Amino acid sequence: MKRSEDVGEFDFGNFSTGNDLNKVNENMRWAEISMMTTCPSCGQPVPLCGFSELVTCSYCQSPVKISGKKWKSILDFADYRMEKQEDFSGEIGYAADLVKYTIKPWKADCEHCHKPLAPGHSALSCSCGNKVSLIKPPDWLTEKIGSLKFLSGSEELPGDNLQSESLVVMSCPSCGGSLNIGSENERVTNCSYCSVSVYIPDPIWLRLHPVKTVVPFYAGFSGKSNLQLKLEEKQVLKETKARLREQKRLDKLEALRQQQERKLLEVKITLSKAWRFATGFMILMLIALMGALVHVFAGPLPGFLIFSGALTLLISVIITCYYTTKPISVATRNPGEWTLFVTWFWVPFALLMPMAGQVMALIRTLILIRGKFAASTISSGNSSSSYTAVTLENREGWPAAVMFALLTFIYPLCVWCIVDPAAIRNLF
Repeated sequence: MKRSEDVGEFDFGNFSTGNDLNKVNENMRWAEISMMTTCPSCGQPVPLCGFSELVTCSYCQSPVKISGKKWKSILDFADYRMEKQEDFSGEIGYAADLVKYTIKPWKADCEHCHKPLAPGHSALSCSCGNKVSLIKPPDWLTEKIGSLKFLSGSEELPGDNLQSESLVVMSCPSCGGSLNIGSENERVTNCSYCSVSVYIPDPIWLRLHPVKTVVPFYAGFSGKSNLQLKLEEKQVLKETKARLREQKRLDKLEALRQQQERKLLEVKITLSKAWRFATGFMILMLIALMGALVHVFAGPLPGFLIFSGALTLLISVIITCYYTTKPISVATRNPGEWTLFVTWFWVPFALLMPMAGQVMALIRTLILIRGKFAASTISSGNSSSSYTAVTLENREGWPAAVMFALLTFIYPLCVWCIVDPAAIRNLF
């Protein structure tokens, strides 16, 4: 059995100060590994009794290669299982390339007397004389498994020291001459007398090449396993993604909050401006009422003055309607037809239709004060638009309600004073 080259020796004492096994056990976790593969040439089982990339089949003497990838996978998995102190059996590969393995936790005790093994240079030794030699894993393996510190090994690997016959004498089946057969002979050898090819029988061959049995070997680990590091890396990645999702959610909420603040600020600004225009319209209507009363009780006003007042009133209604409607548009984000239907649509009725227009204006006043509008569909020609229910939460409709209230009560009184001043005088 041939071990991987350049494994070297490792000073076990450098890993843990002194010979205190308890300290060693605190720093190390040991795995007992038993492995078996199949010879690709003869199909017979081949035990793997130590770390080696190349072993020899006991039956046909063919070389059997164990890839570094398989060793890496098995030792990596052994390390992960030792972190949990779990037994495990498994397989890797398939068909003739199949490797079966069993992994168990090992307490670093003597297999003969079961006493704890004490650490020393390149070995774990027992007072009874038994020892487990240690080798340093090759660099290509420790580069991939950083936690792997030791592998059990010796000049003669476990399973290589089975007793075998050094020399067996048999007769040539052709000439009867004596054949001295040793372990170095091939299974088919030539007779030195008659040169006939002689096939060595199984009993003699097995005495020269005893079948090896599975002998466990050991691996020592320290630090976190690759699988544990990968699990932690996945957990960190999972937590990072969760934090990113949470941060994204918070950013979205913050953007929504800022948007709402901007909207409220915009509503506040437009609402403040709307109140100024509603107040100005109220003052203008009161001035118009005073002028109408002068027309009634102090004599008729000149026609151009009445015309100018009516024109001024019409323009002020248009301007006031525009600015008192804007807070509603900003608050609801409903453009065009819906906003027109809420306010502008009712203004001509209030201006041109006596009584009926004032009733419509009064209803519009109450709706704007309430601030709730049901879902609606507004048709215009061949097209129509549907709008969901709307609620004005910050009294955005009140300035427009003031305008409609003035059109409901003050405006018709002014018109009455101009059209029929005698009727007003009769009331008093």
